[in-house]
Amino acid sequence: MGGTEYHMEELTYDNVGDALLSRVQEIRAQYDEEFAGYADEQPGRYLVFGLVLNPFLFRLLGSREDEKTEVLRRVFNFFEEMAESSDIQVVNLLQVEELEPLVTKRDLLAQAWRYMGKRTKALARETAKIWRSEQNLPVEE
Repeated sequence: MGGTEYHMEELTYDNVGDALLSRVQEIRAQYDEEFAGYADEQPGRYLVFGLVLNPFLFRLLGSREDEKTEVLRRVFNFFEEMAESSDIQVVNLLQVEELEPLVTKRDLLAQAWRYMGKRTKALARETAKIWRSEQNLPVEE
């Protein structure tokens, strides 16, 4: 399920922000609005993921929109790529900004679980254990 089959370069901490914006173009307007005052300087990755991607993702996971499926697949394929990165900073970014808030929200986690790849699920389980939120993990058949 990992999205690595069609992307040429591995995700690194240096390119993960640009890669996110190119793969999930639906967040571009929010990104531009949030970071309008940054001029030529790039905002930190943790800010981009926390202030732009999280609200977008949580809104999608909580919605009943039919068109959300394709976007969620792209987001979680990207997360799987992040989880598979050999750059530990990329894996940490995924764990801290995306999975930590997700494992504390049982309903959203259950929605997200359907889209997660193997490595993302493993990291989510590890994160839930750290945050003592294992009870929120979906029971897998």
